[in-house]
Amino acid sequence: MCHDSITEILAIKDFSASRVEVAEERIDIWLSREDGTGFKCGRCGQVHLIAHDLHEVTVQDLPMTGRPVYLHVAKARVACCAKQPELEHLAWVEKSAQQTVRLKWAIYGECTHTAVNEVAKRHALSWDTVKSIDKELIKVRLARRDLSGLRRLSIDEVAMAKRHRYLTVVTDLNERKVVWVGEGRKSKTLNKFFKSLPEQTRRQIDVVAIDMWQAYRKSVKKWLPHAKIVFDKFHVMEHLSRALDEVRREEARRLEKDERTVLKHKRWVLLKGQENLSPKQQGTLKELLAENENLQKAKVVKRRAYGFRDPEYFVLKIYQACGRI
Repeated sequence: MCHDSITEILAIKDFSASRVEVAEERIDIWLSREDGTGFKCGRCGQVHLIAHDLHEVTVQDLPMTGRPVYLHVAKARVACCAKQPELEHLAWVEKSAQQTVRLKWAIYGECTHTAVNEVAKRHALSWDTVKSIDKELIKVRLARRDLSGLRRLSIDEVAMAKRHRYLTVVTDLNERKVVWVGEGRKSKTLNKFFKSLPEQTRRQIDVVAIDMWQAYRKSVKKWLPHAKIVFDKFHVMEHLSRALDEVRREEARRLEKDERTVLKHKRWVLLKGQENLSPKQQGTLKELLAENENLQKAKVVKRRAYGFRDPEYFVLKIYQACGRI
């Protein structure tokens, strides 16, 4: 039976459809290799005319008529440079993959605007499978990004799980794009990124915005000794707020028990920006600072920090959903 139309639709080089089974839930297509087609070694790329052996694999392809499509193909192993026979390379399906390359990229595209569980349901795949494909291709996109124009960086950490597990995220501040993600937040984590950059690219980076984490500072100073380090405003204000609250607690401990009520439940009045306080809260703050000189001094120092000028150094951590990846 001729399946020329199916072969043309699939457009897989050197293969043609030899058998098609259409069921209510799925479509199965068996592919035959065209005569004279060689077998390309997956290790060294050398083409062989004779296969060591063949075994059938099934891979999922783009859907047709709303049904998942499964391709059945005999993949070869070739006796080549390796001691053991090596699996052949096929451009349209990666080694050991259960989905074609084009299906994986289609899934990646859908995941940029659709929930993973919905994409999984649409393609009759598990949530874990779709998540893994999406994650794999995000990393591929990051690895392919042209970093030759890097000038200003932002480096920040993201907690990815409990028990102090973190990711280090490097952002191109000019392009507002994530350029690298690594597991951990130690100096050696960030060292991997800098080591991957050509020396010329490292030399042209002149500004790095980071938080106050010592490990990042150590790595930046090692690899970019000429670059200016800028502490981003968010973390500076976080540290100042923490210090201000410590002053409040220290002052409360100094007071007699019946006097502590003055400082009790006043934490947010102190920490909020003055422009965000209600008239009543502003009155409370004014009274509080008038009665405590140390709190007044600490509040003045924190307020001065709002004079930071370069808002472009603020760390931006919104990823794929905002089109940064």
